[in-house]
Amino acid sequence: MKDLYKRLGLPTNGKIDPATVRARVLRLPDEQLRRDCERVLLDPQARAVYDRNLELLRKIAVARAGLGISSTEHWGQAMRAEFPVAATAPGRRTAATGGPATAAGGEQKYGLAISAVVAAAVVFGLFAFNAYLQSPPYHFRKAEKANTAAAYKAFVDAHPGSPEVEVARKRMVEIELKGIWKKVTESDKHALKRMDPASASQLSLIGNLSRVADGIPETSAGLNAARLLAETRSSFIGQIDSGDKLDFFVKAFPREKIDEALADPLQRHIGEMMDKNVIETVLERLEKARKSRHGVAAEKIRELEKKARDRLVDLFFAEAKRNETPAALESFIAENRTSDRIAEALEILNELKRRYADFAFVRKLDTKEAYERFLEYKQSGSEADAARKRLVDLEVDEILKGDVGELPELQPLGYTRNSTKASIEVENNTSHTLTVRYSGRDSQKHDLAPREKKTFTLEKGEYRVTATVNAAQVRPYAGSESVNFDLYAVTFYISSSLSPSFPSFNPPIYRSKSP
Repeated sequence: MKDLYKRLGLPTNGKIDPATVRARVLRLPDEQLRRDCERVLLDPQARAVYDRNLELLRKIAVARAGLGISSTEHWGQAMRAEFPVAATAPGRRTAATGGPATAAGGEQKYGLAISAVVAAAVVFGLFAFNAYLQSPPYHFRKAEKANTAAAYKAFVDAHPGSPEVEVARKRMVEIELKGIWKKVTESDKHALKRMDPASASQLSLIGNLSRVADGIPETSAGLNAARLLAETRSSFIGQIDSGDKLDFFVKAFPREKIDEALADPLQRHIGEMMDKNVIETVLERLEKARKSRHGVAAEKIRELEKKARDRLVDLFFAEAKRNETPAALESFIAENRTSDRIAEALEILNELKRRYADFAFVRKLDTKEAYERFLEYKQSGSEADAARKRLVDLEVDEILKGDVGELPELQPLGYTRNSTKASIEVENNTSHTLTVRYSGRDSQKHDLAPREKKTFTLEKGEYRVTATVNAAQVRPYAGSESVNFDLYAVTFYISSSLSPSFPSFNPPIYRSKSP
């Protein structure tokens, strides 16, 4: 063990102020010695442990000198040089202690005993010191000394169960938020004087300021951010002269309470707002203001709530009209039964139903919803058959756009070609409902219950084929097939793994020729 104080040229009574120690340590030319001193003497707790062990070794050195014990196995030349004490002549005691002289054999006996004590004390001290250097408190103090988010994160990763983890996480957040405030420039502050509804950067800046103000409210950064936010809010309220600016203000300050200052622009422009989600936020804040019974008069709050709901209805109705789909209008009617728009919505819905019953109109739209709606009105006839086939084609198109596995080619049972149609036997050997789609000359879709077997005929030709089951963890499978022979048989089943050592989280559907 080294006497680090001696190497720094400092007194060894341990009563040196930390600033003096730090100054001496930083001037050390030996890099290794400097690191040792920093790790031990610049950490208060590590230094306290070191001082206790150092004092113990000094006392042992004095005791050895008093007994006249020279070099032993555990106290050699290096230790004597590190802790020099003038030795008493062999065979004598000091005047203070008195007593008979010690024989040479006695000296050896005492020397061995003292050596054992020294060895045990040094080993114990080193173990204790090393244990402290590996402990969470020591590493936490190192993180405190560095005071960086990276240092605190390293501590949390190394000691996730330590009591200091919560403090470390809070300080990580504090450092991050202070860094956000530090990056706010004078140019940023100036930009907040004028509302710009088209500026995403303004929204981002206000969001960051809110995080700082809410996250570290008692720090100078938090107080300054809160002050800037209050100034910006007041300035923006005075600039609200349209629905889009009102939308922008609510996005920027979604948790702001409804006070008289904000109630006035809401009264004037809530009917011009265009963002349904923002209006929902306004309704939430109005409800909270009404329940609190403070600030804006309850009558005025109720009036604003009615205007907000009416505006939402108008926007939903406009969207339903734009979509020109029965589903959108039916949804609007179901959710707004007391609206004065219901009569108009029903009129438009009836007109759309008339159109969707016209196959020429539906074929022009050529969408899944159009064909599905047409089939609600007409279930039989040549037009219904054509609609079903086209619907299968569109569904296959949609499936093929996603992540699909590859189906192997369909293998015939026999090689006769006596008919223009093929007979295909499909067996669903899974515990899910299976849907197979053939898109081509004779597009068809067939649903099979678990363990069901079904046979259907298909005109010969080229087909795109998909197989899906009603289980989210099983991805669809698809392939291309030439159906040229008279008889085919196929079995679908699900495998839980792609190979013995690589389990699949999206089990594939495999097919095989029936025996």
